[in-house]
Amino acid sequence: MPPLGNPLDIYTTYSPEDLLRALPHGEPTLRRVKQRLQAMLGTSVSHDVETATQLAEKLRQPVTTCRRIAVLSMRGGAGKTTVAALVAIALAQSRVDKVLALDADPLLGSLALRVGTTSPTSIAQLGRTAPVFADFSEAEPHLGRTEHGLWVATGSKKAETDPLDGDSYRAALSALTRFFAVAIIDCGVGTTSPVNAAVLTDAHAIALVTPATVDGVLSAHRALKSLRNSQSAHLLARIMVVLTSASPQTPKLDVSAVTRHGVPLVRIPHDRHLAAGTVIHPRLLAAATRETVLRITANLLELATRSPRGTP
Repeated sequence: MPPLGNPLDIYTTYSPEDLLRALPHGEPTLRRVKQRLQAMLGTSVSHDVETATQLAEKLRQPVTTCRRIAVLSMRGGAGKTTVAALVAIALAQSRVDKVLALDADPLLGSLALRVGTTSPTSIAQLGRTAPVFADFSEAEPHLGRTEHGLWVATGSKKAETDPLDGDSYRAALSALTRFFAVAIIDCGVGTTSPVNAAVLTDAHAIALVTPATVDGVLSAHRALKSLRNSQSAHLLARIMVVLTSASPQTPKLDVSAVTRHGVPLVRIPHDRHLAAGTVIHPRLLAAATRETVLRITANLLELATRSPRGTP
């Protein structure tokens, strides 16, 4: 197996030529050049490296069995798949054991687009055949792998005629997760579909993704309130809310409607590279985005390791 990337590689300083290339970058050009000059003067990245090192150590914490982290939203376009990809890539870059990203959106899955690869066998196909793999060498041909060392199980290219169902999801998960330390599951929208019910029942931690808008905060509040009043109220202890910013001019928000539920909340700043909607390259993220993603990932892994199992 080729060596995985160092998590601190995402903090590598670019040359001015790299900084000015055409790929969309999370930082404005002048800020990137300023950071480059600071680095040349020896005044730039010591704090960033120290912070990244501390967070990377949290991401490397040992686990005894596969920890399953579900990423959920209550509406389309909230940034759910982007968050799932960011968390999965951060874990794959930080850990020496295997990390799996799994696309459990029955119809609109776009995880393959964000991580830059697809799997030879779809989750639906794998689940229907219900294989029993003797070792990882038998499972590997069914999976994709990214440049970051992340293993990927994606959805069908013909999801309308080959949709994922709850039974297929459970069978695929059972066949794969014993080979992985952490599995990130990119869910469909909402909580009521059979697939999402299967995902949430079995999740050790859940990221509820919502836009950083008044309506987005209220949507998260309603979802948490509904969950608190349901038979799945125990899941509140496994949830963190992630706000995604679609615009750099996003106003300040009153998030007390969410935090009163006792769940952690983190906001990802607007990032031009993420807004491009293409394959995510960690080195092109703004510094604030990189640090925020590491914090979100560390918090989710902490929630997952505190949860002994997916069911109450």
